Amino acid sequence: DPGRKVGRVHRFLGEKVIGWFIMDLHGGKKKHVKFIMEADGYFTMGTMTYPAADQEKWAVVMEYIYSSIGGEKV
Repeated sequence: DPGRKVGRVHRFLGEKVIGWFIMDLHGGKKKHVKFIMEADGYFTMGTMTYPAADQEKWAVVMEYIYSSIGGEKV
């Protein structure tokens, strides 16, 4: 789909296994974050979608989430 672009895949292997990636959707009008994490022996997949125009607001939330699990900044 020409309206989608996938960014690099991030991963952290420590106490918990986690991976995430960011996609541009609808020609870059929306950002879509997918992440996978392990909790109590179960894998969980989550998704966040937000308008690209609000990227600065969401960057603070994402940085907090990633830093709280030992991941790298985006």
